[in-house]
Amino acid sequence: MSRIEILLDNIEITSNAIFYKLNKPLSDNRINRMFIDIVKLKKGIRVTCKNSIRNNTREKNVYISFLVFYVDKTPPFIKNLNLKERKYSYLLLMEINGALVVSSLNTPGVYKYLNKHIDEFGFEVIANTFSDQNPSYEKVRSQSTSILGDNIRKKVLEGVSLEKRIDGYNSIPLSVSLKTKDAKNSITMSTSRISTNNGRGSIREFIDWSKSIIIGINSVNKDHFINTFAVPVKLDEIKNKNLKPMGILLNLYELEEKLFENEHDNYKICNKDKNGNLNELSKNLIRELFESFKEPLLVGALKKNRYKIKIQNYDVYLIITNKSILVNNREFSNLYLCNDSNSVCQKLSTLINKEQNFTIIFDNSSYIYTNRELFLNKDIFNNIESIYSIIETYDELKDCKAEKSVNKFKNTDIEFAQDTLFGIVEKNIWTNKGHLICDDLGDEWADHIAIYNTKEKGEIPYINFYISKHGENTTGASKFHDVIGQAQKNLGNINFKREEILEKIRLWESSNYGKTNISKLRSSNGTWENVKIDSIAVLENPLTLRNMYLVVSFLSLSNLKNDIKSFVEDKGKGYEHIPQLIWFISTFIAQCKEHNVKPRIICKP
Repeated sequence: MSRIEILLDNIEITSNAIFYKLNKPLSDNRINRMFIDIVKLKKGIRVTCKNSIRNNTREKNVYISFLVFYVDKTPPFIKNLNLKERKYSYLLLMEINGALVVSSLNTPGVYKYLNKHIDEFGFEVIANTFSDQNPSYEKVRSQSTSILGDNIRKKVLEGVSLEKRIDGYNSIPLSVSLKTKDAKNSITMSTSRISTNNGRGSIREFIDWSKSIIIGINSVNKDHFINTFAVPVKLDEIKNKNLKPMGILLNLYELEEKLFENEHDNYKICNKDKNGNLNELSKNLIRELFESFKEPLLVGALKKNRYKIKIQNYDVYLIITNKSILVNNREFSNLYLCNDSNSVCQKLSTLINKEQNFTIIFDNSSYIYTNRELFLNKDIFNNIESIYSIIETYDELKDCKAEKSVNKFKNTDIEFAQDTLFGIVEKNIWTNKGHLICDDLGDEWADHIAIYNTKEKGEIPYINFYISKHGENTTGASKFHDVIGQAQKNLGNINFKREEILEKIRLWESSNYGKTNISKLRSSNGTWENVKIDSIAVLENPLTLRNMYLVVSFLSLSNLKNDIKSFVEDKGKGYEHIPQLIWFISTFIAQCKEHNVKPRIICKP
């Protein structure tokens, strides 16, 4: 024991803590044993703290326990010298108003020590803590509900009043930063950590802050913005809804960062030989293993209470229990994540299942499992009016017979036929303002690009991308998947740089469309030199509006509305594809908004 003695009044901490539901009071013995185990685990030296177990001298019904210890370690950037740096850690537990509040620095989590006494409040409850305070959201970190390889899996959005600019459809909130009348706050949903940015304060101030947070946790009100995101539901839904896992994505990026991007290079992967000795594996071998699991993997049929994951060279299984979903793999079970001295080692399989860093989708696309929770996307039909609002109809599309040409092109052709999608875009949809270019190159950004530079009062300069797709009448999702995929891929290109557009113009100018006499400059009111000048002007104009048009002849708005109505009235019978179609379009709208691009869909009436 150290000769230093710390009093509760010596403690100053920030308003940053994890909140648990307290099912039954903690005992002095349970707390003291946990403190002893933590100091032993960290190989630390405990500092004497006076009256440090269930101290209720501040308030009769508020019990505070605190631990302080230190560890002497060699600095990671120095070797072969007997130099030590002393690092202090603390753990503070507060039993208050039916909750356990945990504040700590460099100590392990307490749940495994106290799981018979505490429970998590739950994802949704914690997420709505500040719902009574009219919060304004400034930062949102979220995860996509899709595991497709071309999707952004995790993203961080920052801005003023995000609740007015985005919605959470097709996303799971991971953490948020928000502003209330009095302070800036943050919530990390998966760990139930809540913080308020008001600096360090006394124990009295920490008690008062914790009380205010618990009032928010116990509120029945729900924040509208937070509740546009996917919501957690009970794991029983898998059994009750007969959900079958269809695909899985292992999110090994954080583990890779520890191994390959750690500035101290103090983590490694080892396997155990027959004698129980740990042998380090080469970084190349580990990269090869991780690479095998980077893409989404299909899940096979249920056999012997487990699902086989389809991947070459490895036997990987999913096991669904009453409390979680586990990944079982023989290779992972024999691999260990170790620190540089092998003093702390953890099975890779245990680590993956403990952290639950994987995402599973089911045959019902409204459900997704990740971060130890089963989530349900909000009813997709809540967004139906926002979908209708971006759709425009053109009668000319009813007579469309092909995308580019009904018959084979001739080298004497100078324009696209009027009964083709390209012809309709040029003659009817484009407003004949500015320049229209047919972008038919190997790395095309769109089928047509319109650039309008204007100084006329009341008019706004714009850049339009038109992506066209012809086909037979359908409300099927697969057709839309193709055209939306092309739009998503080129959302970044609509914010092109100066050198990129100049290179594009050089290539456009160098040839006609295919082996025809159709100029790629489809507008007749300008030259390529004018296109260069106006492209740079709209690029540099902060008022320039960007629009992404999907021009589809296979969709009719009236048919879409009828099929959606039939799906709702008949509870999906015969129209099972409708939710997926709405999901695709909603995703397209959300991604356009994130890029400050206006989404548009043009189809038949």
